[in-house]
Amino acid sequence: AARAVCEPYFTRPLSEVPLGEVLGKLFRTAQRHQLTLQPQLILLQKTLFNIEGVGRQLDPRLDIWAVAQPVLEKILDRARIGIAAEMLGTACQAFDMTLDYLKTRVQFGKVIGSFQALGHRAAAMYSLMEQSRSCVEAALQAVDADADNVPELASLAKCQVGKFLFAMSNELIQIHGGIGMTDEFDAGLYLKRARVLEASFGNRAYHRDRYARLMGF
Repeated sequence: AARAVCEPYFTRPLSEVPLGEVLGKLFRTAQRHQLTLQPQLILLQKTLFNIEGVGRQLDPRLDIWAVAQPVLEKILDRARIGIAAEMLGTACQAFDMTLDYLKTRVQFGKVIGSFQALGHRAAAMYSLMEQSRSCVEAALQAVDADADNVPELASLAKCQVGKFLFAMSNELIQIHGGIGMTDEFDAGLYLKRARVLEASFGNRAYHRDRYARLMGF
């Protein structure tokens, strides 16, 4: 029965589907078949078809996106900040692993961390790490305070930490050399996790553009 309701809309673009109308038909179908509705679905129906509990029916072709966007963006911003925090932790662990290797790996009679080129690369990663930490902490504080600039800080954190994680996951493998390419070593695990996290809830390009838009650039 639900398929019969939705089938006429299968070939239409989502922007042209009257979501309110479809949802109403689905609810009436469920009621006819005496199906038990989940509380979340009942709440969704009330959100789409009522204004502040007045019970006045809205136009079934209501622009649902205009109604839902502010709430959805708040949820997504908190998810982005949470992902940014996980990305920071992943990158910091990769940095610690690399730093420990630089301090213990001996080549040409010296620990490789004493070589200037590798020392400079470690210093660059440390700078990125501290910048990223500041962005994530600012975003988390804004969420706690329910500040107005949560969207800006969410995009800033996701973009900045994404930059750090991308660079650090590459350095993790490059500095470890051959062992970094083996399955027995965790470098590959961190690299694969990094690539998934970078793309989640918007990549760096998306959040650079969003940040600029929100800041009025």
